[in-house]
Amino acid sequence: MKTSYKIMAVTLGMSLLAGCSSGGETQTAKTSSNETSVTETKQKSDGEKVTLKTVSMFGATDPALQVYNQTLEEFKGKYPNVEIVDESSASNEEWKARIKADFAVGNEPDVILYFTDANSHALIENGSFVDIATIRGVYPEFTNHIFEHAYTTAPDGKQYAVPTRGFYEALFCNKDLFDQYNLELPTDWEKLTKAVETFNANGVVPFAVSFSDIPHYMIEHLVMAAGGVEEHKAVPASIEEIPKSWITAMDQLPILNKAGAFPVDVNATTDALTSEMFYSKQAAMKIDGSWFMGGIADKENVVAMPFPSIEKDNSKDIVAGFTSGWYITQKAWDDESKRQACVDFIEMVSTPEFLGGHIC
Repeated sequence: MKTSYKIMAVTLGMSLLAGCSSGGETQTAKTSSNETSVTETKQKSDGEKVTLKTVSMFGATDPALQVYNQTLEEFKGKYPNVEIVDESSASNEEWKARIKADFAVGNEPDVILYFTDANSHALIENGSFVDIATIRGVYPEFTNHIFEHAYTTAPDGKQYAVPTRGFYEALFCNKDLFDQYNLELPTDWEKLTKAVETFNANGVVPFAVSFSDIPHYMIEHLVMAAGGVEEHKAVPASIEEIPKSWITAMDQLPILNKAGAFPVDVNATTDALTSEMFYSKQAAMKIDGSWFMGGIADKENVVAMPFPSIEKDNSKDIVAGFTSGWYITQKAWDDESKRQACVDFIEMVSTPEFLGGHIC
């Protein structure tokens, strides 16, 4: 099981984004229009200073942060006329609120790594981002090394974000703790509830989770456990359209809490602290994304598996895909002095080298 999920992580994280040329070399996007070449030459020869405000989700605990910082330094070396003002941090609820507030008051960044799901829809409706087709109208080869199927189409039928990170979400289990208490891995709901009961009775926190800053992983997986993939994807337009399975899912929260499934300070603790609980074997399980594996030292004793279904045994359903990508804001695009720098920046942070390589 462990091997199969490692393969899945590699496949989603690397190979789905980068295309390969017939000669086996990576196709990297290079600007080719006369307008682009003249603009780039002018910036470099005149030494015209351009300031780019950039924002990403690469927080202090993100395993990609070091690579991102190295890439920023490489970009500065390659384009000395471009000053980067980077304001990256972990994408918790506070970060989301700050981003929305910045856009609301006209203080948005020039380039941002942001969600491609419903979180982005209001900003797209407000005209905050420039779409990929418009960018390619000026820069025809913009990010053409990325497979088209990786791009997310917004409700208006257009594509705005350059996908840079494939992911999966899973239930991470400290297998050695399950072995210690003679427990089977939670492939069904009965085994999960038995594990919660046993761990709680022996002073081990069953789920390392924080409801103060990152509650959504537990919520979305309970929804999928109760209603399956199709009802998990539902987008109800009114209270009447909410699937009954969503109510069933939310009913599990107080039940699990009463059974001692969560830390006693679940409403006050933070994701960073609960992650450390899992790393140090004070907690048995954690729902998180594929990036979480990078912080685990004892990988041999950690299994990533689907969250168990309430309705069926041995569920194989997981949340996976490309739900974040790089956007150029409309405000930056309208500033012709920044266009080239924005394009060059996204080209550099979407290369296979930055993503960690690719499989052809």
